[in-house]
Amino acid sequence: MIKKVLSTLLLLPVVAQAQSAQMADALRDNGKFYVVVATIVIVMAGILGYLLYLDRKAANKKR
Repeated sequence: MIKKVLSTLLLLPVVAQAQSAQMADALRDNGKFYVVVATIVIVMAGILGYLLYLDRKAANKKR
């Protein structure tokens, strides 16, 4: 039982990496890869902007 669980846990990253490589290839072939990257960049920029806004707001309250 323990051997089965350990072997599954050890093989899980290998399977996940192979699946993500296939998914990336499929997205790149369909031209949707850049849409995904652009969406991630926009979301991360929004989060960063919001954190900077909160930081400035908190710094002004301390004065």
